[in-house]
Amino acid sequence: MRVTFPPTQHAQRRHLRAGLTGVATLFAKGFTLSINVLALPLVSRYLGKERFGVWLLLAGSVNWVTLADLGLANSLVNELASADGKSDQLLAQKGAQHTVATACWLSLASAAVLLLLFFSLSPFIHWTAVFNLASSQAQSEIAAAVAVVVLCFVLRMLASVVGSLYAAFQEGYLYQLWSALC
Repeated sequence: MRVTFPPTQHAQRRHLRAGLTGVATLFAKGFTLSINVLALPLVSRYLGKERFGVWLLLAGSVNWVTLADLGLANSLVNELASADGKSDQLLAQKGAQHTVATACWLSLASAAVLLLLFFSLSPFIHWTAVFNLASSQAQSEIAAAVAVVVLCFVLRMLASVVGSLYAAFQEGYLYQLWSALC
């Protein structure tokens, strides 16, 4: 079944959704920032200086996942947005399915390689020396903390494909709202 929209209606729909995404992004980032500002003093007192510093370093490193997806998310957005803009929706849908499947498999393969490398090399890395930890409590927790951060890193890398799908079809507002809640 072919679904076509008049060009002006299609453009208006895309502009409306892009605007909604902008507003939802501001809301989601503001909400996340507010939660973080409220949580920082509590976490700081609970963990102590050394463990809090490690926590900040590890938590901040997870945000680097946007640079580590090998360009898959951006190329997926470009390809899907181009397919969505074409007048032949059936052809665009088949091309989009192939593109999404390829991006998912490449992301999954990249995640598997990263996990394999990490869990193969991690036992040989002296994490207390890497982070220059003095307290025995921090030393006992660091290997598990790094493993959790690597797992979160991989999960966010895989989730970037979902965010790209929403962004390509100007439905990023849905992704941003879910992102703020999770």
